[in-house]
Amino acid sequence: TAGCSVVAPWGAFVIGIIAGWAYIFWSKLLVKLKIDDAVDAVPVHFGNGIWGCIAVGFFAEPSRVETAYGDHGHYGVLYGGGGKLPPPPI
Repeated sequence: TAGCSVVAPWGAFVIGIIAGWAYIFWSKLLVKLKIDDAVDAVPVHFGNGIWGCIAVGFFAEPSRVETAYGDHGHYGVLYGGGGKLPPPPI
């Protein structure tokens, strides 16, 4: 949910595809390390949570960032922003 206000639908689709592969990676890693996680909570919440936060730095669209947080000049790498996004206000 890190990028829900700043990522375009096509970016969310790409993020979701990559998240599927991240889930498989983390799930297989836990099995290999013989860590019991019966409901796969670690791959879903930890592995995909990390990816979701990193993905904002790639896919944050300038117009959506401006609408959500104001114009500060920091956007996703795919839009020439260098990935230097400030943290969201709490």
